[in-house]
Amino acid sequence: MLLAAGLVSTSFTVGKAITAGMDPAILTLIRFMVAALLFLPFIRYKYGLQIPAGRTLLRYSIISFALTGFFWLMFLSLRSTTAFNTGVIFTLVPGISSIYSAILLRERLGRYRIMAMVPATIGAIWVLFHGSLQRLIAFDLNSGDLIFFCGCLLMAFYTPLVKLLHRGEAMAVMTFWILVTGSGWLLLFSGYRLPAVPDRRSGC
Repeated sequence: MLLAAGLVSTSFTVGKAITAGMDPAILTLIRFMVAALLFLPFIRYKYGLQIPAGRTLLRYSIISFALTGFFWLMFLSLRSTTAFNTGVIFTLVPGISSIYSAILLRERLGRYRIMAMVPATIGAIWVLFHGSLQRLIAFDLNSGDLIFFCGCLLMAFYTPLVKLLHRGEAMAVMTFWILVTGSGWLLLFSGYRLPAVPDRRSGC
């Protein structure tokens, strides 16, 4: 969990550094396609490569939509907000995800989960509004913060959707097809922008 938290936290800083130089949708598309290609040999060797049936592919597509939407909105938001703000807002995801789980999966939040969620949420809000009650009341956030919060609403769906739509297949297989269908979503909505990506080698 510490390693995962560390990897996620660095994505905001790295994303802020590179997002001004490339379209966020194209950047997200490249990330998903590279991840799927790197994962492909393992899946083919371990499980065999079989294209899922229509309903199965639909399940993976629903999950990947939440993921691709989050990453796209993250890179978009970093054009008008800071890596610090996105890191703070991202801490709200577990709490939102718990609410989704309670609705979709009928999971009980439980006393200890609530005890962890409440102070974490209050702390995140306190930091985000710089401890100012006036800024909180005025909901003084920039457009990037609001865009990223919408992305977090999507990201919070990921874990509940995996639990809801998992049908006993290996998680590696499910992850691979989530990456593939995610690449499909991004190609559908942003593939037309690929010819406009500047070629740095030629100085264009």
